[in-house]
Amino acid sequence: MNRIFKLIFCCILFTSISNAQYTSVINANKPGNTETPYAVGTNVFQFENKTFLDNNEQNNIDTSSFGNEFNFRYGFWKERLEASLLHKFRSNEIGNRNITGTEVLALGLKYLVFDYRIKETAALTKSWKKRYGFHLKRLIPTVAVSAHINTPLNNSRFGNSGTSFSTAIITQNHISRKLRINNQFEYNFIGSDLPEFIYSTSGSYVLFGRFNPYAEFRFHQLSPSNADSFNYYSFGTGVPFLIHRDLSVAVNFNYNFGDVRGSEFGIHASYRIDKHLDRWITKKVKKSEDTIATQQSDIEGLKNKKQKFFSKIFSKFKKDKKEIAPKEVKNVDDSYNEITTEPKKQKFFGKIFSKFKRNKEEAKTIENSDDFETEEISQPKKRDFFGKLFNKSKNNEESLEAEKQEVLEKDNSELDNYIDEQSEQKRNKRLEKAKRKAEKAKRKQEAKRLKAEAKAKKKEEKEGKKPSFIDDFINNY
Repeated sequence: MNRIFKLIFCCILFTSISNAQYTSVINANKPGNTETPYAVGTNVFQFENKTFLDNNEQNNIDTSSFGNEFNFRYGFWKERLEASLLHKFRSNEIGNRNITGTEVLALGLKYLVFDYRIKETAALTKSWKKRYGFHLKRLIPTVAVSAHINTPLNNSRFGNSGTSFSTAIITQNHISRKLRINNQFEYNFIGSDLPEFIYSTSGSYVLFGRFNPYAEFRFHQLSPSNADSFNYYSFGTGVPFLIHRDLSVAVNFNYNFGDVRGSEFGIHASYRIDKHLDRWITKKVKKSEDTIATQQSDIEGLKNKKQKFFSKIFSKFKKDKKEIAPKEVKNVDDSYNEITTEPKKQKFFGKIFSKFKRNKEEAKTIENSDDFETEEISQPKKRDFFGKLFNKSKNNEESLEAEKQEVLEKDNSELDNYIDEQSEQKRNKRLEKAKRKAEKAKRKQEAKRLKAEAKAKKKEEKEGKKPSFIDDFINNY
Protein backbone atom coordinates (compact mmCIF):
# COMPACT_ATOMS: atom_id res chain seq x y z
CA MET A 1 0.00 0.00 0.00
CA ASN A 2 2.78 2.42 0.91
CA ARG A 3 4.69 1.70 -2.33
CA ILE A 4 1.59 2.38 -4.43
CA PHE A 5 1.05 5.78 -2.86
CA LYS A 6 4.74 6.67 -3.26
CA LEU A 7 4.67 5.80 -6.97
CA ILE A 8 1.50 7.85 -7.55
CA PHE A 9 2.93 10.92 -5.84
CA CYS A 10 6.29 10.68 -7.63
CA CYS A 11 4.59 10.42 -11.03
CA ILE A 12 2.44 13.48 -10.33
CA LEU A 13 5.29 15.47 -8.81
CA PHE A 14 7.41 15.41 -11.97
CA THR A 15 4.60 16.58 -14.27
CA SER A 16 4.21 20.36 -14.64
CA ILE A 17 2.12 22.99 -16.39
CA SER A 18 3.23 26.62 -15.99
CA ASN A 19 0.79 29.26 -14.79
CA ALA A 20 0.96 32.11 -12.31
CA GLN A 21 -1.18 31.92 -9.18
CA TYR A 22 -0.27 34.85 -6.95
CA THR A 23 -3.34 36.50 -5.40
CA SER A 24 -3.62 40.11 -4.27
CA VAL A 25 -5.48 38.96 -1.10
CA ILE A 26 -4.06 36.57 1.51
CA ASN A 27 -4.79 32.88 0.83
CA ALA A 28 -4.72 30.89 4.11
CA ASN A 29 -5.07 27.12 4.60
CA LYS A 30 -6.65 27.42 8.03
CA PRO A 31 -8.86 27.22 10.10
CA GLY A 32 -10.10 24.16 8.17
CA ASN A 33 -7.97 21.09 7.68
CA THR A 34 -8.53 21.03 3.89
CA GLU A 35 -5.83 23.05 2.18
CA THR A 36 -5.94 25.04 -1.07
CA PRO A 37 -3.85 23.90 -4.04
CA TYR A 38 -2.44 27.37 -4.61
CA ALA A 39 0.92 28.54 -3.32
CA VAL A 40 1.50 31.92 -1.70
CA GLY A 41 3.62 33.30 -4.57
CA THR A 42 7.28 34.14 -4.91
CA ASN A 43 8.90 36.32 -2.24
CA VAL A 44 5.86 36.08 0.04
CA PHE A 45 6.30 35.20 3.73
CA GLN A 46 3.10 33.92 5.35
CA PHE A 47 2.53 33.05 9.02
CA GLU A 48 -0.47 31.01 10.21
CA ASN A 49 -1.25 30.22 13.83
CA LYS A 50 -4.07 28.23 15.43
CA THR A 51 -4.84 27.73 19.12
CA PHE A 52 -7.33 24.97 20.02
CA LEU A 53 -9.03 23.07 22.83
CA ASP A 54 -10.48 19.56 22.38
CA ASN A 55 -12.15 16.79 24.40
CA ASN A 56 -12.32 13.24 23.00
CA GLU A 57 -13.40 9.78 24.16
CA GLN A 58 -12.06 6.44 22.91
CA ASN A 59 -12.62 3.03 24.47
CA ASN A 60 -14.15 4.71 27.54
CA ILE A 61 -11.01 6.81 28.05
CA ASP A 62 -11.45 10.57 28.19
CA THR A 63 -8.71 12.87 26.91
CA SER A 64 -8.62 16.65 27.04
CA SER A 65 -5.89 18.67 25.39
CA PHE A 66 -4.71 22.17 24.70
CA GLY A 67 -2.46 22.96 21.77
CA ASN A 68 -1.02 25.42 19.32
CA GLU A 69 -0.28 24.84 15.63
CA PHE A 70 2.10 27.15 13.75
CA ASN A 71 2.69 27.00 9.99
CA PHE A 72 5.22 29.12 8.07
CA ARG A 73 4.90 29.27 4.26
CA TYR A 74 7.32 30.79 1.76
CA GLY A 75 7.11 30.95 -2.04
CA PHE A 76 10.29 30.71 -4.12
CA TRP A 77 11.65 29.93 -7.59
CA LYS A 78 8.24 29.67 -9.28
CA GLU A 79 4.74 30.99 -8.61
CA ARG A 80 3.44 27.46 -8.18
CA LEU A 81 5.99 26.26 -5.59
CA GLU A 82 6.13 26.89 -1.85
CA ALA A 83 8.00 25.53 1.17
CA SER A 84 6.47 25.16 4.62
CA LEU A 85 7.52 24.56 8.22
CA LEU A 86 4.89 23.01 10.52
CA HIS A 87 5.16 22.88 14.31
CA LYS A 88 2.41 21.41 16.47
CA PHE A 89 2.52 21.67 20.27
CA ARG A 90 0.07 19.72 22.44
CA SER A 91 -0.59 19.11 26.13
CA ASN A 92 -2.73 15.98 26.74
CA GLU A 93 -4.36 14.82 29.96
CA ILE A 94 -5.25 11.11 29.73
CA GLY A 95 -6.69 10.05 33.05
CA ASN A 96 -4.00 10.78 35.61
CA ARG A 97 -1.20 11.11 33.03
CA ASN A 98 -0.02 14.26 31.30
CA ILE A 99 1.86 14.30 27.97
CA THR A 100 3.29 17.65 26.89
CA GLY A 101 5.64 18.54 24.08
CA THR A 102 6.09 18.76 20.34
CA GLU A 103 3.74 16.43 18.52
CA VAL A 104 4.81 17.25 14.93
CA LEU A 105 7.76 19.14 13.43
CA ALA A 106 7.73 18.82 9.66
CA LEU A 107 9.28 20.38 6.56
CA GLY A 108 7.39 20.24 3.27
CA LEU A 109 6.89 21.35 -0.30
CA LYS A 110 3.71 22.01 -2.28
CA TYR A 111 3.56 22.28 -6.06
CA LEU A 112 0.68 23.24 -8.33
CA VAL A 113 0.51 20.63 -11.07
CA PHE A 114 -2.52 21.82 -13.06
CA ASP A 115 -4.37 25.14 -12.89
CA TYR A 116 -7.55 25.08 -14.98
CA ARG A 117 -8.94 28.37 -16.23
CA ILE A 118 -11.77 29.04 -18.66
CA LYS A 119 -10.52 30.54 -21.92
CA GLU A 120 -11.63 34.03 -22.87
CA THR A 121 -14.19 34.08 -25.68
CA ALA A 122 -16.47 36.68 -27.25
CA ALA A 123 -19.50 35.15 -25.51
CA LEU A 124 -17.86 35.50 -22.07
CA THR A 125 -16.93 39.14 -22.62
CA LYS A 126 -20.45 40.07 -23.72
CA SER A 127 -22.50 38.15 -21.12
CA TRP A 128 -22.11 38.43 -17.34
CA LYS A 129 -24.13 35.22 -16.76
CA LYS A 130 -21.97 33.16 -19.08
CA ARG A 131 -18.81 34.42 -17.41
CA TYR A 132 -19.85 33.82 -13.80
CA GLY A 133 -22.60 31.23 -14.24
CA PHE A 134 -22.27 27.45 -13.94
CA HIS A 135 -20.56 25.46 -16.71
CA LEU A 136 -19.71 21.77 -16.92
CA LYS A 137 -16.10 22.81 -17.52
CA ARG A 138 -16.00 24.21 -13.99
CA LEU A 139 -16.05 20.63 -12.73
CA ILE A 140 -12.48 20.26 -14.03
CA PRO A 141 -10.35 20.74 -10.88
CA THR A 142 -7.12 22.52 -10.14
CA VAL A 143 -4.62 19.94 -8.82
CA ALA A 144 -1.62 20.25 -6.50
CA VAL A 145 0.61 17.78 -4.64
CA SER A 146 2.48 18.13 -1.36
CA ALA A 147 5.13 16.12 0.50
CA HIS A 148 6.40 16.53 4.08
CA ILE A 149 9.19 15.03 6.16
CA ASN A 150 8.27 14.51 9.82
CA THR A 151 11.48 14.99 11.81
CA PRO A 152 12.29 12.91 14.91
CA LEU A 153 12.43 16.10 17.02
CA ASN A 154 9.17 15.31 18.80
CA ASN A 155 7.86 13.60 21.91
CA SER A 156 7.86 9.84 21.32
CA ARG A 157 4.95 9.31 23.76
CA PHE A 158 2.53 10.77 21.17
CA GLY A 159 2.96 7.55 19.16
CA ASN A 160 4.80 8.84 16.07
CA SER A 161 8.48 8.69 16.98
CA GLY A 162 11.27 8.72 14.41
CA THR A 163 11.37 10.01 10.88
CA SER A 164 8.29 9.56 8.68
CA PHE A 165 6.73 10.99 5.53
CA SER A 166 3.40 12.55 4.64
CA THR A 167 1.92 13.14 1.19
CA ALA A 168 -1.30 14.67 -0.15
CA ILE A 169 -3.24 15.36 -3.34
CA ILE A 170 -5.27 18.59 -3.22
CA THR A 171 -7.96 19.66 -5.69
CA GLN A 172 -10.20 22.69 -6.00
CA ASN A 173 -13.24 23.44 -8.20
CA HIS A 174 -14.43 26.99 -8.94
CA ILE A 175 -18.15 26.25 -9.20
CA SER A 176 -19.14 29.91 -9.43
CA ARG A 177 -17.76 33.35 -8.72
CA LYS A 178 -18.10 32.88 -4.94
CA LEU A 179 -18.46 29.11 -4.39
CA ARG A 180 -15.42 26.82 -4.04
CA ILE A 181 -15.22 23.07 -3.38
CA ASN A 182 -11.97 21.47 -2.17
CA ASN A 183 -11.00 17.79 -1.91
CA GLN A 184 -7.91 16.36 -0.24
CA PHE A 185 -6.40 12.86 -0.03
CA GLU A 186 -3.76 12.52 2.69
CA TYR A 187 -1.53 9.70 3.79
CA ASN A 188 0.34 10.76 6.95
CA PHE A 189 3.17 9.28 9.02
CA ILE A 190 4.30 6.78 6.39
CA GLY A 191 6.92 4.49 7.98
CA SER A 192 5.84 5.10 11.60
CA ASP A 193 3.92 2.96 14.10
CA LEU A 194 0.64 4.85 13.54
CA PRO A 195 0.03 5.69 9.84
CA GLU A 196 -3.17 7.53 9.00
CA PHE A 197 -5.25 7.98 5.82
CA ILE A 198 -7.60 10.99 5.63
CA TYR A 199 -10.09 12.05 2.99
CA SER A 200 -11.62 15.49 3.42
CA THR A 201 -13.97 17.67 1.41
CA SER A 202 -15.10 21.22 2.07
CA GLY A 203 -17.13 24.00 0.51
CA SER A 204 -16.77 27.73 1.05
CA TYR A 205 -18.83 30.74 -0.01
CA VAL A 206 -17.85 34.43 0.00
CA LEU A 207 -20.22 36.85 1.76
CA PHE A 208 -20.00 40.66 1.62
CA GLY A 209 -16.47 40.45 0.20
CA ARG A 210 -14.89 39.76 3.66
CA PHE A 211 -16.61 36.74 5.24
CA ASN A 212 -15.86 33.26 3.91
CA PRO A 213 -17.86 30.66 5.87
CA TYR A 214 -17.15 27.00 5.15
CA ALA A 215 -18.32 23.48 5.99
CA GLU A 216 -16.01 20.45 6.07
CA PHE A 217 -16.35 16.67 6.29
CA ARG A 218 -13.41 14.30 7.03
CA PHE A 219 -12.91 10.53 7.11
CA HIS A 220 -10.04 9.14 9.27
CA GLN A 221 -8.58 5.64 9.08
CA LEU A 222 -5.79 4.74 11.51
CA SER A 223 -3.93 1.46 11.21
CA PRO A 224 -1.54 0.97 14.17
CA SER A 225 1.11 -1.72 13.84
CA ASN A 226 0.25 -3.42 17.17
CA ALA A 227 -3.56 -3.27 17.01
CA ASP A 228 -6.54 -3.37 14.71
CA SER A 229 -7.36 -0.34 12.56
CA PHE A 230 -10.20 1.96 13.54
CA ASN A 231 -12.15 4.71 11.81
CA TYR A 232 -13.91 7.89 12.81
CA TYR A 233 -15.54 10.89 11.12
CA SER A 234 -15.52 14.62 11.78
CA PHE A 235 -17.69 17.50 10.72
CA GLY A 236 -16.46 21.09 11.03
CA THR A 237 -17.48 24.63 10.26
CA GLY A 238 -15.93 28.06 10.64
CA VAL A 239 -16.03 31.71 9.57
CA PRO A 240 -12.84 33.46 8.42
CA PHE A 241 -12.90 37.27 8.29
CA LEU A 242 -10.61 39.41 6.12
CA ILE A 243 -9.41 42.44 8.11
CA HIS A 244 -6.84 43.57 5.57
CA ARG A 245 -5.50 42.22 2.30
CA ASP A 246 -2.57 40.77 4.31
CA LEU A 247 -4.37 39.87 7.57
CA SER A 248 -7.29 37.55 8.41
CA VAL A 249 -8.78 35.94 11.55
CA ALA A 250 -11.14 32.99 11.95
CA VAL A 251 -13.10 30.85 14.41
CA ASN A 252 -13.88 27.14 13.91
CA PHE A 253 -15.66 24.21 15.58
CA ASN A 254 -15.25 20.46 14.84
CA TYR A 255 -17.30 17.50 16.04
CA ASN A 256 -16.01 13.88 15.92
CA PHE A 257 -18.13 10.73 15.84
CA GLY A 258 -17.39 7.03 15.29
CA ASP A 259 -14.71 5.14 17.17
CA VAL A 260 -13.48 8.50 18.46
CA ARG A 261 -16.06 10.95 19.79
CA GLY A 262 -15.52 14.54 20.87
CA SER A 263 -15.31 18.18 19.85
CA GLU A 264 -12.72 20.87 19.14
CA PHE A 265 -12.80 24.67 19.23
CA GLY A 266 -10.11 26.87 17.72
CA ILE A 267 -9.10 30.45 17.00
CA HIS A 268 -6.92 31.22 13.98
CA ALA A 269 -4.96 34.20 12.63
CA SER A 270 -2.82 34.54 9.51
CA TYR A 271 -0.55 37.32 8.28
CA ARG A 272 1.77 37.72 5.29
CA ILE A 273 4.67 39.95 4.24
CA ASP A 274 4.15 40.59 0.55
CA LYS A 275 7.30 41.30 -1.50
CA HIS A 276 6.01 39.77 -4.68
CA LEU A 277 7.05 41.11 -8.09
CA ASP A 278 5.60 39.97 -11.40
CA ARG A 279 8.01 38.54 -13.92
CA TRP A 280 7.83 39.29 -17.64
CA ILE A 281 8.78 36.37 -19.85
CA THR A 282 10.15 37.11 -23.34
CA LYS A 283 10.03 34.36 -25.95
CA LYS A 284 12.51 34.20 -28.83
CA VAL A 285 11.06 32.98 -32.12
CA LYS A 286 13.29 31.85 -34.99
CA LYS A 287 12.30 33.35 -38.34
CA SER A 288 13.05 31.63 -41.62
CA GLU A 289 14.38 33.43 -44.72
CA ASP A 290 11.02 33.16 -46.48
CA THR A 291 9.17 34.87 -43.63
CA ILE A 292 11.76 37.69 -43.50
CA ALA A 293 11.49 38.23 -47.28
CA THR A 294 7.69 38.37 -47.12
CA GLN A 295 7.80 40.84 -44.22
CA GLN A 296 10.18 43.13 -46.11
CA SER A 297 8.00 43.02 -49.23
CA ASP A 298 4.95 43.88 -47.16
CA ILE A 299 6.77 46.85 -45.62
CA GLU A 300 7.82 48.16 -49.04
CA GLY A 301 4.27 47.79 -50.33
CA LEU A 302 2.94 49.79 -47.39
CA LYS A 303 5.50 52.54 -48.00
CA ASN A 304 4.45 52.81 -51.65
CA LYS A 305 0.80 52.94 -50.68
CA LYS A 306 1.37 55.64 -48.08
CA GLN A 307 2.86 58.17 -50.56
CA LYS A 308 1.38 61.60 -50.03
CA PHE A 309 0.33 64.17 -52.65
CA PHE A 310 3.69 65.97 -52.99
CA SER A 311 5.70 62.73 -52.89
CA LYS A 312 3.78 61.47 -55.93
CA ILE A 313 4.49 64.73 -57.81
CA PHE A 314 8.23 64.64 -57.02
CA SER A 315 8.38 60.98 -58.06
CA LYS A 316 7.24 62.04 -61.56
CA PHE A 317 10.02 64.65 -61.74
CA LYS A 318 12.55 61.99 -60.75
CA LYS A 319 11.44 59.81 -63.63
CA ASP A 320 11.92 62.75 -66.07
CA LYS A 321 15.46 63.36 -64.80
CA LYS A 322 16.71 60.06 -66.17
CA GLU A 323 18.98 60.81 -69.11
CA ILE A 324 18.69 58.97 -72.40
CA ALA A 325 21.83 57.03 -73.41
CA PRO A 326 23.79 58.59 -76.33
CA LYS A 327 23.70 56.97 -79.74
CA GLU A 328 26.53 56.84 -82.30
CA VAL A 329 25.61 58.19 -85.78
CA LYS A 330 27.81 57.13 -88.69
CA ASN A 331 28.26 59.86 -91.30
CA VAL A 332 29.07 59.31 -94.99
CA ASP A 333 32.75 59.90 -94.26
CA ASP A 334 34.32 57.17 -92.24
CA SER A 335 36.99 59.58 -91.09
CA TYR A 336 35.01 60.71 -88.03
CA ASN A 337 32.00 59.69 -85.96
CA GLU A 338 29.68 62.23 -84.44
CA ILE A 339 28.12 61.38 -81.11
CA THR A 340 24.75 63.03 -80.76
CA THR A 341 22.21 63.02 -77.94
CA GLU A 342 18.49 63.25 -78.24
CA PRO A 343 16.88 66.39 -76.81
CA LYS A 344 15.65 66.14 -73.22
CA LYS A 345 11.98 66.26 -72.45
CA GLN A 346 11.09 69.82 -71.53
CA LYS A 347 9.12 70.51 -68.37
CA PHE A 348 6.25 72.95 -67.88
CA PHE A 349 8.35 76.01 -66.99
CA GLY A 350 11.04 75.03 -69.52
CA LYS A 351 8.53 75.29 -72.33
CA ILE A 352 7.46 78.78 -71.18
CA PHE A 353 11.05 80.13 -70.99
CA SER A 354 11.93 78.55 -74.36
CA LYS A 355 9.20 80.67 -76.00
CA PHE A 356 10.81 83.85 -74.59
CA LYS A 357 14.20 82.81 -75.98
CA ARG A 358 12.79 82.12 -79.42
CA ASN A 359 11.06 85.51 -79.57
CA LYS A 360 14.28 87.31 -78.61
CA GLU A 361 16.32 85.44 -81.22
CA GLU A 362 13.78 86.24 -83.94
CA ALA A 363 13.85 89.96 -83.02
CA LYS A 364 17.65 90.06 -83.22
CA THR A 365 17.66 88.41 -86.67
CA ILE A 366 15.14 90.94 -87.96
CA GLU A 367 17.19 93.90 -86.70
CA ASN A 368 20.38 92.60 -88.28
CA SER A 369 18.71 91.98 -91.66
CA ASP A 370 18.99 94.58 -94.48
CA ASP A 371 15.28 94.72 -95.17
CA PHE A 372 14.54 95.93 -91.61
CA GLU A 373 12.98 99.43 -91.54
CA THR A 374 13.01 101.50 -88.36
CA GLU A 375 9.34 102.34 -88.19
CA GLU A 376 7.16 102.44 -85.14
CA ILE A 377 4.79 99.52 -85.30
CA SER A 378 1.87 99.69 -82.92
CA GLN A 379 1.35 96.01 -82.17
CA PRO A 380 0.03 94.76 -78.86
CA LYS A 381 2.69 93.11 -76.73
CA LYS A 382 2.23 89.48 -75.88
CA ARG A 383 1.92 89.24 -72.13
CA ASP A 384 3.37 86.43 -70.19
CA PHE A 385 1.49 84.27 -67.73
CA PHE A 386 2.94 86.13 -64.73
CA GLY A 387 2.41 89.51 -66.46
CA LYS A 388 -1.29 88.88 -66.67
CA LEU A 389 -1.38 88.03 -62.99
CA PHE A 390 0.46 91.24 -61.99
CA ASN A 391 -1.84 93.27 -64.28
CA LYS A 392 -4.88 91.92 -62.54
CA SER A 393 -3.44 92.79 -59.14
CA LYS A 394 -2.73 96.37 -60.32
CA ASN A 395 -6.30 96.77 -61.56
CA ASN A 396 -7.62 95.55 -58.21
CA GLU A 397 -5.49 98.06 -56.30
CA GLU A 398 -6.70 100.95 -58.52
CA SER A 399 -10.35 99.97 -57.97
CA LEU A 400 -9.82 99.90 -54.18
CA GLU A 401 -8.26 103.38 -54.19
CA ALA A 402 -11.18 104.73 -56.23
CA GLU A 403 -13.66 103.31 -53.71
CA LYS A 404 -11.76 104.92 -50.83
CA GLN A 405 -11.87 108.29 -52.51
CA GLU A 406 -15.63 107.98 -53.08
CA VAL A 407 -16.15 107.25 -49.39
CA LEU A 408 -14.02 110.26 -48.37
CA GLU A 409 -15.89 112.51 -50.79
CA LYS A 410 -19.21 111.93 -49.05
CA ASP A 411 -20.85 114.93 -47.48
CA ASN A 412 -20.22 115.62 -43.83
CA SER A 413 -23.93 116.23 -43.43
CA GLU A 414 -24.76 112.58 -43.98
CA LEU A 415 -22.25 111.54 -41.33
CA ASP A 416 -23.64 114.06 -38.85
CA ASN A 417 -27.17 112.79 -39.44
CA TYR A 418 -26.05 109.24 -38.83
CA ILE A 419 -24.31 110.22 -35.56
CA ASP A 420 -27.40 112.12 -34.38
CA GLU A 421 -29.64 109.13 -35.04
CA GLN A 422 -27.41 106.87 -32.98
CA SER A 423 -27.27 109.32 -30.06
CA GLU A 424 -31.06 109.64 -30.06
CA GLN A 425 -31.48 105.89 -29.94
CA LYS A 426 -29.10 105.66 -26.97
CA ARG A 427 -31.00 108.43 -25.13
CA ASN A 428 -34.31 106.66 -25.69
CA LYS A 429 -32.90 103.44 -24.29
CA ARG A 430 -31.61 105.22 -21.18
CA LEU A 431 -35.01 106.86 -20.58
CA GLU A 432 -36.80 103.52 -20.90
CA LYS A 433 -34.44 101.94 -18.34
CA ALA A 434 -35.01 104.81 -15.89
CA LYS A 435 -38.80 104.48 -16.25
CA ARG A 436 -38.63 100.74 -15.56
CA LYS A 437 -36.56 101.29 -12.42
CA ALA A 438 -39.02 103.92 -11.12
CA GLU A 439 -41.97 101.60 -11.73
CA LYS A 440 -40.23 98.77 -9.84
CA ALA A 441 -39.52 101.09 -6.88
CA LYS A 442 -43.19 102.20 -6.75
CA ARG A 443 -44.36 98.57 -6.82
CA LYS A 444 -42.05 97.67 -3.94
CA GLN A 445 -43.27 100.62 -1.86
CA GLU A 446 -46.91 99.66 -2.47
CA ALA A 447 -46.22 96.06 -1.47
CA LYS A 448 -44.52 97.18 1.75
CA ARG A 449 -47.44 99.50 2.57
CA LEU A 450 -49.98 96.71 2.00
CA LYS A 451 -48.03 94.33 4.23
CA ALA A 452 -47.83 96.93 7.00
CA GLU A 453 -51.61 97.57 6.79
CA ALA A 454 -52.33 93.83 6.93
CA LYS A 455 -50.15 93.42 10.02
CA ALA A 456 -51.82 96.34 11.76
CA LYS A 457 -55.29 94.89 11.05
CA LYS A 458 -54.29 91.56 12.49
CA LYS A 459 -52.99 93.20 15.66
CA GLU A 460 -56.23 95.17 16.09
CA GLU A 461 -58.31 92.03 15.65
CA LYS A 462 -56.27 90.16 18.25
CA GLU A 463 -56.47 93.01 20.76
CA GLY A 464 -60.24 93.26 20.24
CA LYS A 465 -60.78 89.57 20.91
CA LYS A 466 -58.66 89.43 24.10
CA PRO A 467 -60.65 90.83 27.11
CA SER A 468 -58.76 92.82 29.68
CA PHE A 469 -58.02 91.54 33.23
CA ILE A 470 -60.56 93.94 34.81
CA ASP A 471 -63.40 92.79 32.54
CA ASP A 472 -62.75 89.17 33.48
CA PHE A 473 -62.84 90.04 37.22
CA ILE A 474 -66.14 91.92 36.89
CA ASN A 475 -67.79 89.18 34.87
CA ASN A 476 -66.75 86.49 37.36
CA TYR A 477 -67.61 88.29 40.55
